Amino acid sequence: MYPYQNLWVFCCEELPIGPLKRDTIECMLADEFGKWYGHGISLFQSSFPIRSAYYFPVKGQYTFSFRQGMRNDQLPGIQEIGLRVLPSSTNAPSGKRPNEEK
Repeated sequence: MYPYQNLWVFCCEELPIGPLKRDTIECMLADEFGKWYGHGISLFQSSFPIRSAYYFPVKGQYTFSFRQGMRNDQLPGIQEIGLRVLPSSTNAPSGKRPNEEK
């Protein structure tokens, strides 16, 4: 059983060109009474949006890496984390921000 309410994760995003982007994300896994968010029976799955209205500025390979940011090296109860990329609901052309002129 995971002993904490939250999980801190360090995210690194490596673009095809340009500087490495780093972010710190707090994932709330349970409420203050210990009731787990997400869905499952013995294993729970939760989703945490880390970007909204994001666009990939250039074509190429993007590399995302994640590292847990908790004080303990071992995190009992955490088996894995993953990344899922979903298409944006905007109709922006590739490489353009939704409000950017052509």
